[in-house]
Amino acid sequence: MSPNDLVKYREVCFHALPPNQVVEALGFLDTLDKLETGASTTKCGIWLRYDIRDYTFEILECLLVGQNFHLENSLFYKLHRALIYYTEEVQLRNLAAPEKLYKSSR
Repeated sequence: MSPNDLVKYREVCFHALPPNQVVEALGFLDTLDKLETGASTTKCGIWLRYDIRDYTFEILECLLVGQNFHLENSLFYKLHRALIYYTEEVQLRNLAAPEKLYKSSR
């Protein structure tokens, strides 16, 4: 696994109400170390760039929900989130697992 595989670029989409969530979320997330953020091209979203050894998408979204931000909750976004959560969890588990030798040396 290359170091580039560990750096993730994700988008968080917020519900339309309450207004100004994007600006407030950017202000909140800017206080976190080792996290890059910015306004997305969509008007209700932000982008995040992070290393999964520091954060996961699930942790970042839980932080936002814990601060009373309202994420987009349509079926598409729920499925999208679940897939990202799963793949990052597997990737972290694989990082912790010892490498297996497939060919025995004599």
